Amino acid sequence: MSLDLDSIGAGFRLPALASQQVFRQALDAMAHPGRIIEVPCEADLPDGVAPAAGALLLSLLDTDTSLWLSAGLEHASDYFRFHTGCTSARSPSEGSFLLADSAQALPRLETLAQGSAEYPDRSASVILQVSHLQSRAGHACGWRLAGPGVLHELWLEVDGPGADFLEQWACNAARFPRGVDVFLVCGRQMVGLPRTTRLGG
Repeated sequence: MSLDLDSIGAGFRLPALASQQVFRQALDAMAHPGRIIEVPCEADLPDGVAPAAGALLLSLLDTDTSLWLSAGLEHASDYFRFHTGCTSARSPSEGSFLLADSAQALPRLETLAQGSAEYPDRSASVILQVSHLQSRAGHACGWRLAGPGVLHELWLEVDGPGADFLEQWACNAARFPRGVDVFLVCGRQMVGLPRTTRLGG
């Protein structure tokens, strides 16, 4: 499949430096579930791609990975293929990374690559764009987070995913060490949800 180069915007101005910075932030987000991290991104991203989501993909994708995009973001395929060398996944189950512009557009978690007991790292990573994120310590509103990396009572307010997502997430956590990891993004904000995190109401 050829690329439409005329429609592709600029990526990171300093790709190596920016990718390293965002990669470290992604690791920090996964090590501290529920912590909101501001992600810098000066790239000229396609319409509809949140800055934090675009920065994550520019940093994590490479020639050995595949990307699935929800229907509202399929126009961004050429952009990420050009800047990262990734391939386009033909179906959600084939994606190393998935970007969904809403919870309604996100495939069910159990249909995605789960990895194996021997190679849990071969599972999919999901980036889900939401309309609101707020993290509060000791404030009972939203999702209560528990598990590795959550040292104190932490609540996360998220607009978008509903009860069905929480049910899927409980099943996802039960498949450990298999299962998918999720990044929630809102604008330049990012929150990591590793498969070891438990979510409650």
